[in-house]
Amino acid sequence: MKVVRIIGLICSYICMFLLAAMALLIVSDVIARHLFHSPIQGGAEWAQVMLVSCMTSLGASIMTGSMVDINMLTKTFKPKAQLILEVIILIASLGMIILIAYQQFVQGMRSLDRNVVWSAINFPQWPFLVLFGVSYAVAALVVIMTIIRKIIVEIFNNVNSGGTKLSKGDL
Repeated sequence: MKVVRIIGLICSYICMFLLAAMALLIVSDVIARHLFHSPIQGGAEWAQVMLVSCMTSLGASIMTGSMVDINMLTKTFKPKAQLILEVIILIASLGMIILIAYQQFVQGMRSLDRNVVWSAINFPQWPFLVLFGVSYAVAALVVIMTIIRKIIVEIFNNVNSGGTKLSKGDL
């Protein structure tokens, strides 16, 4: 659990750095385009790579609960039904996240084998694809831990219904 939190935190810092670098690159590109009539070569391609690489923060977002949650319909359900629906949605999300992580690893290895590079910046694609796959693998671990935590909290609260309540922050 601690290792996953550390990896998630590192991925968040990578995302913050890439967002700052992307903003600086775009501003520099606009200034160069207007003042010097010459855009930064490969600037748009680097900005795209940095934007996609910001998905590295997905695991940390899930871990901290900062994902968007729309509960207009589910807030009318009983707490047990809400929990069951949340777990079903988390399991479906887990399946998709695992599929995306796997596909990114496969694409990264293909890109490495074929020496695929971005043409404008002459940089290999595989490191970014593997980073994307790793970040999604971390997100999958976080979703698994979230499912387990929700189930453990519910079981503990049912067993200990008259006593102390356990919240998800206690685990």
